[in-house]
Amino acid sequence: MNYQIHETAIVDDGAQIGLDTRIWQWTHVCSGAKIGSNVSLGQNVFVGKKAVIGNSCKIQNNVSIYDNVHLEDGVFCGPSVVFTNVRNPRSLVNRKDEYEDTLVKKGASLGANSTIICGTTIGEYAFIGAGAVVNQNVPAFALMVGIPAKQIGWMSVYGQRLNIPISGNAQTVCEYTRQKYKLKDGILSMEDINEDINFSDMDLEHQKSKDNISRIKIGIFGYDFPHFKTNSIVKDTFNNGFSIGAVFLAPKINFSDNNNNVISSNENTKNTEIREFCNENNIPFFLVDHNESSTIKNIVNSHRINIGLIGGALIINLATIELFKLGIINYHPGRIPETSGLHSIYRTIQHGIQPCITAHLIDEKVDAGLFIYESIVDVFKEDTIETVKNRVLCDQIELNYLVLKGIENGEFTFPKIIRPKKNNRLSNDEKKEISRGFDNWKNLIINHDN
Repeated sequence: MNYQIHETAIVDDGAQIGLDTRIWQWTHVCSGAKIGSNVSLGQNVFVGKKAVIGNSCKIQNNVSIYDNVHLEDGVFCGPSVVFTNVRNPRSLVNRKDEYEDTLVKKGASLGANSTIICGTTIGEYAFIGAGAVVNQNVPAFALMVGIPAKQIGWMSVYGQRLNIPISGNAQTVCEYTRQKYKLKDGILSMEDINEDINFSDMDLEHQKSKDNISRIKIGIFGYDFPHFKTNSIVKDTFNNGFSIGAVFLAPKINFSDNNNNVISSNENTKNTEIREFCNENNIPFFLVDHNESSTIKNIVNSHRINIGLIGGALIINLATIELFKLGIINYHPGRIPETSGLHSIYRTIQHGIQPCITAHLIDEKVDAGLFIYESIVDVFKEDTIETVKNRVLCDQIELNYLVLKGIENGEFTFPKIIRPKKNNRLSNDEKKEISRGFDNWKNLIINHDN
């Protein structure tokens, strides 16, 4: 046997497995599946009998590669990526003869919890953001986010966002590999393609680039239980080359959700995903209440952290805020001051304003402090309140790079936010009443944008 298989995994007779492939816990590979060399199949992965996985693919936990899904070489599937093979499934209707082909081309990356509707083709080196739903073909190198997914930019082979418009004609260079890219009539391609790209050399250049942008050293606030924004902010910050001094993971907490229900995180629940990511990438993480300022002070000083970034946190006290020389960044899911406090989407609808994300440096008040940047969130005719909420969440992650890079480059002026008072908590009845006006608000926003 020239591949590694965990004792709990099942590989049916007739499956083709390439050299040096690794198959981890509770994974099932069906007879007839074709898997290339140097592939990693994480925990609880399923590979169908008519699935094809190319060389050097990385499939993370809880991904099912169903029949008629074809992954070319070097494809990355983040945790819980979803593929389908029938567009109109019914439990009582057999549609096995109607399976549609899905093709993910060389080097593409599919972010955690993204969904790929069958019958689509993902272009080479395309990048699908976490939580996106892809229901149409994706161009090579395209950066796609949202529900349904739409293109917001371009990504290099190395996985860095390119400074180039979405449409028209332009040229640019990847800052890490110096590979040239040319946009012609809205189609991006590489110039002077080097098929023998040495990613080890890239990593050396990447490290040099990271050294060049290390004027900020970031302490990230997050939760030590499964939490999408915590995990996405940590990964996005690291993968974009910024220096993370430490991750502060708050343990068991009580808080209220959007329905005013008190939520208590289980004391035995851990954020295993981000703990493992930090360990794999030598990022220090600490289990600490976010208002234990004396503990955090020691960490900030010993790791030379000068700026904070919130992936997940309750109200942070002034003593902790003042430990960070450059302040603590927060991404609020709405316009400030109109939507300050909880239930931002409902306040957005109530005020008849565009959904957006406000990046700001926090102070002792809730959703106040110093303004950094505002990013408008798109609204589509098919949207529901839930899809708008999800897009607002995903767009916060997309905004992270722009804000961190802009702070390092001195691009922001940080005017003070005038916020006389925080909005009161909405009752369930108040939210239901506001929700009745969602369609009118949606049409207003769409017509305004047009």
